[in-house]
Amino acid sequence: NGDYIRTVEIADKPTICRMLSFLEGNLMGDSEPSEIRYQNLGRFLATLDLKLRKVKNNTLKARQWAWDNQYLHLNKQYLEDIPDPLRRNIVRYFMLQYEENVIPYTGELRKQVIHNDANEWNLLVEGDQITGLFDFGDLAHSFLVNELAVAITYVCYDKTDPMKWAPIVLKAYHAIYPLEL
Repeated sequence: NGDYIRTVEIADKPTICRMLSFLEGNLMGDSEPSEIRYQNLGRFLATLDLKLRKVKNNTLKARQWAWDNQYLHLNKQYLEDIPDPLRRNIVRYFMLQYEENVIPYTGELRKQVIHNDANEWNLLVEGDQITGLFDFGDLAHSFLVNELAVAITYVCYDKTDPMKWAPIVLKAYHAIYPLEL
């Protein structure tokens, strides 16, 4: 009947169900890398972010959580949970780099609502076209550039030549939603 939430009888018990629309496509993670697909990813995210910049939400603005890169310091408490001292020190090093090289400039970076989790298991594709994005659970009011940082990390992390892929996404995004201070 068009309702998004409805109570239905399941096994003789009233059960609240949430209705979702169906999106065509296959998970991007099940497909081979493609320059055209990654260009389309950059364009898709830029178009999404242009729409999300209009969203004003005080709850998202107030939320501070470890999944949002601007609150990296919230993860320091977990450093000792990394059993390998070498890996722990690598993470500590990059946290220090963030503190020294990013924090001083955060007042100048654009902020808005972003999806914050555009990874290959949250993206649907048909061929080289991006047909959908889901899992808005990491939505954040954060630095716009973090949208790209997260997406490019996932695009590059399992590649033998990661720097081949990053500029493809970055240039396509920038052509639609220019990166600037």
